Amino acid sequence: MFQNLNMLATLSIISRNTVYIADMDYLCSLSVQTAADKLTAIIMRKSVLFGLVLSLSVCIPAGARDTISLVGRGWYVTRDTAAEWRNDPLFLPGEYESISDLPYNPPTFGWQKLYAKANAVSVSVPGTLEEYFTTSVQPQPTDQSGVSWWVREISVPKLRKGERAILHFGSVRHRAEVFIDSTLVGYDMVAETPFDVDITNVLKPGSKQQLAVRITHPGGNYHWQDFTPMDWGNYKLPPSRGFGGILAPVTLDIVPEVSIADIYIQNQPVPTKVKAIITIDNSDDALRKDELHVRLYPKGQPQITVAEKMVRNLRLHHGENMVEVPFECHGVQLWNIDTPSLYTCEVSLTKSKDSDTQNFGFRWFEAKGVGENARLMLNGKRIMLRTAINWGYWPVTGLYPSRELAERQVTAARSLGMNMVNFHRNIGSVEALNAADSIGLLYLEEPGGFHSATHDPFMRKMAATKLNRMVHRDRSHPSLVIYNLINEWGGTNAVDTALTMKRFNDMRHAHAIDPSRIMTFTSGWATRQDDDEFAKANMQPFDSTLHLKGWYDNHRAGGPATWEQGYYRSPDDNFMHTRNKKEVFMRGEEGALSTPPRIAKIHEEIQRTGRTGWDGLFWERQYAAFDRYFREKGLAPYFGDIDSLTRMLGDIQLDHQGRRIQGMRMQDIGDVYAVNGWEAMPYDNHSGIVDDYRNIKGNVNTFGRYTRPAFLAVCPRTQFTCPNDSLSVDIYAVNELNFKGAYLLQLKMVSPSGQQSNPLSTRVNLAGGETFGQLLLNAVDLVTGDEEGLYCINASLYDGNGNVVMDGYDEILVLNDSYKNVCFGKGAFYGSEDSPVRKYYTHVTGCELPLYQETMDKLDWVIVSRSMLDEPQPVPVNAVSEDGFTATYFRYHDIADPATTVKEPFINHTFVDGEQPHSSLPANQSFSVIWNGSIVAPADGVYMLGVKSDRGIRCKINGNTIADDWGNQTERTEAKPFNLHKGQKVNIEIQYRQTKTSGYVQLVWTLPGQSEVSPKSFFDRAKRDGTRVVILDNADSWISDACAAANVKYNGFYTVGRNWIGGVHFVKDDPLFDKMPVNVGMGWPYQALVRDGDRRVGFEMEGDDMIVGSYRSWAFHLGSALGKLKCGKGEIIYNTLDISDNLLRDDSSASVARRLFFNLLNAKK
Repeated sequence: MFQNLNMLATLSIISRNTVYIADMDYLCSLSVQTAADKLTAIIMRKSVLFGLVLSLSVCIPAGARDTISLVGRGWYVTRDTAAEWRNDPLFLPGEYESISDLPYNPPTFGWQKLYAKANAVSVSVPGTLEEYFTTSVQPQPTDQSGVSWWVREISVPKLRKGERAILHFGSVRHRAEVFIDSTLVGYDMVAETPFDVDITNVLKPGSKQQLAVRITHPGGNYHWQDFTPMDWGNYKLPPSRGFGGILAPVTLDIVPEVSIADIYIQNQPVPTKVKAIITIDNSDDALRKDELHVRLYPKGQPQITVAEKMVRNLRLHHGENMVEVPFECHGVQLWNIDTPSLYTCEVSLTKSKDSDTQNFGFRWFEAKGVGENARLMLNGKRIMLRTAINWGYWPVTGLYPSRELAERQVTAARSLGMNMVNFHRNIGSVEALNAADSIGLLYLEEPGGFHSATHDPFMRKMAATKLNRMVHRDRSHPSLVIYNLINEWGGTNAVDTALTMKRFNDMRHAHAIDPSRIMTFTSGWATRQDDDEFAKANMQPFDSTLHLKGWYDNHRAGGPATWEQGYYRSPDDNFMHTRNKKEVFMRGEEGALSTPPRIAKIHEEIQRTGRTGWDGLFWERQYAAFDRYFREKGLAPYFGDIDSLTRMLGDIQLDHQGRRIQGMRMQDIGDVYAVNGWEAMPYDNHSGIVDDYRNIKGNVNTFGRYTRPAFLAVCPRTQFTCPNDSLSVDIYAVNELNFKGAYLLQLKMVSPSGQQSNPLSTRVNLAGGETFGQLLLNAVDLVTGDEEGLYCINASLYDGNGNVVMDGYDEILVLNDSYKNVCFGKGAFYGSEDSPVRKYYTHVTGCELPLYQETMDKLDWVIVSRSMLDEPQPVPVNAVSEDGFTATYFRYHDIADPATTVKEPFINHTFVDGEQPHSSLPANQSFSVIWNGSIVAPADGVYMLGVKSDRGIRCKINGNTIADDWGNQTERTEAKPFNLHKGQKVNIEIQYRQTKTSGYVQLVWTLPGQSEVSPKSFFDRAKRDGTRVVILDNADSWISDACAAANVKYNGFYTVGRNWIGGVHFVKDDPLFDKMPVNVGMGWPYQALVRDGDRRVGFEMEGDDMIVGSYRSWAFHLGSALGKLKCGKGEIIYNTLDISDNLLRDDSSASVARRLFFNLLNAKK
């Protein structure tokens, strides 16, 4: 009968090593009557083949499974600070035969006191120690480390014969020792993954019993990386985030002797097909027979049956038995991000009376065309993934989200036009996956810490077990489409081929647990198009071959200070261009640029909920600083409120990332773009486009204009030009809505006052289909008008009925950059004779700018360019503390694989080609060094302290970042002023990175008093004569004296920084910025002024007239970058922006610097 209905299927019933094949004769109807058999078969045929909404008339008895939730209140935590744990022996699954073989660790204060809860804190589960015990405004990952006891009462009714009681823990960090009434019953060391504990033998049904979980928290990290192993005594562990507690729901399941252990819904290449793979656990030693009923229905609508099957005569041996039940359901709604249709698979055992369910979606995700024209496909349709890397941090709890926050993450991503988020360097949250399943979002998942696992057996086994548990846990979520083992495979581990082969085997094993998904080996560092590389290793769905090409993923993780016009010059010359179409092309981490959190919204939420958790006190202190700064600087007339200011700064980041995404989409090249990154947290990752409360940092439309499914990309080949000048523009269509055929394209330019010009109408043809990006117009010439300011280039696409189907725009900044024979008044210059300032002055005035002499007559202005102190020189040995410097040399150029640690008397090294940099290192190989130590000030006064090098360098002096240029390859000196007392110790940390065969590094200083002209000479002129003193360069060396002269309180400096822990600038309305955008974050129009944040500084002062402000994410600072100090009859203008170097620069973006220079000398006082 079933063959005639075209429903023949094969079931694999697997028990131990025996495989039984059962044909459809076992799939009988629920009625024992022949007529009912035939009716049921017809019903099954219709529901399976046509997706009709039908249900069987005979019901399976309800399952006997009882699930007791142990979520929420009722738990108490007691810290056991006296407990020893650092030298404990540790055990992984399979390393002990019986729980009784493990050490027994009772509370150091005794069980009675633990159960009395005398010193306990009432908590909810899930929960973390950091959530309930943090009191610091600057928490550290070791604050709550050690042992804690999580206790609650449980009560279980009388068990029926053969029933078992199973405690299920979704996630615990890090070590869990589980006790019932002081008896050890469970142990797990893997962390952040599910495990079960059978407590049947210690239960006292009907009585109240004590459940105690002894959790050992070894510390961890509060940053981004996951490749440096974590120490626990003599053990090495894969690193993870520094939170301890019970991180997921806990349940107590009462299951029959034969029970359903797992339901895995395996998607199939035909999206309407799925395979229910059911694991049945038989705890009886004897062979058991049963019947299995499997039913599919829309989630939340159990009255509607989509399909069902019955498997009779199951022979279930002791242990785990696996049954595969295939379904094909025509007419079902496929799961995708726009219509995330979920279904439920209900599985029942008739005789054992157990049942369970698993939610899933009908969908198929794959790569097609690899080797020719590679594409990612969802349900047979092309998809370009727009994602961001999510480091796994959450507010309040630290490491897990509430349902509200999980949903907020998904809705934030969707509102930005993203279709994916990556669980990055940290295992994902089930709550987050559930939200994505329901609302519609894709996920890529990494286990975190996998790259740290070397050949050490303990660490490797822990990493592999975590990976396998992750895959097993998450394999039925339709939102999850890609697994990735390692983020940024590199360092010494990457050149260890034997280790890589072991990892490939780990990958094969994990892929076998879920063969239905793509699994990649690493994100990052593919280098050669269409060649075999370990960095491209990937496994495709239902393909057991490990491929070494076909998946190209590289990272350009660091970012600029803003979007830069050089990123787009033409269709063939732009930052997002690639010719690699044969492989799936992934930009796995792009363009980190730090901006502030929505600190006012965070403050409001903390005040509303009263919950500070692990990070709330940190954010509240930051909000207080923002509030004080905002009021003291009088920013309300310019920016409205704090939230408006932070959103303007967030827009710098969103615009930059959006333009890069647009570049990939409009050229129809690339398959995945990953923003670096998703969420910020207190100490790191401030390049996140949302804060850790999942507030979008800027205005949604700033980013959303680039992520719309269809729009016109307007791409000027220059973003800066002059009045009445021409520029070329390219117009692209981004088209994921299959607009196809002939359309009318109209183009126009709008001046700052609203005048329209350059009208253009032309017919264009859209390809549609899988062509997502298309060049429509190439090098269209437009001409600007007389006005200065921001012009807007608008483009619209009309269909045959006159309806706009696409539009888009971009802006250009028009400034008069042709200054000739200008008279700036009487002035002088203090700096080098060949300075670009003097050359530019001569160019625009026709006169030579005189060098400053203290004997000069009254001046209108003085430009100060050179440092107050002379050029720094190497710090001599006699200034170094007695202990010298501790130098640690590393075999790899990224502070990895230490070779040796030695004492050195100074830091003044030249590493010569062909010589060993140290006896522990080979010659002509990349390496890195860290020096830590101190020097002693020989006298009172202001010193310039810093570092000089021609290679990668990081330098901190007394905790202040002086330099952070890890990729440097040119000679540079970075030094900052420090006011020191005689005998004062100054702490030094220098990190050096050499990737070439030679290089040098020096700790340098300038001693007090080494200057040609006293600051008093300039500032007295300002007071006496009304001179304007413009400190154009090296303001950090002058600012203390300038503030003293102006009676302004100076509190220090900071570097603005870049990438993940950098910052941004903003500007308020002032004549100095005439014709330039004001009351905004300093985005692309100011790219020339704010470039290289490591060389930009900010000043913390009280009483100045700040014009340009700056923000640094971590260490957190708010300050001034350009402003005015009233000084007697005159004024001092201090500047930290990049003006001088741009005056002669042959780049149109430098026109802003030239205009600002013009205004500095001409603006009214």
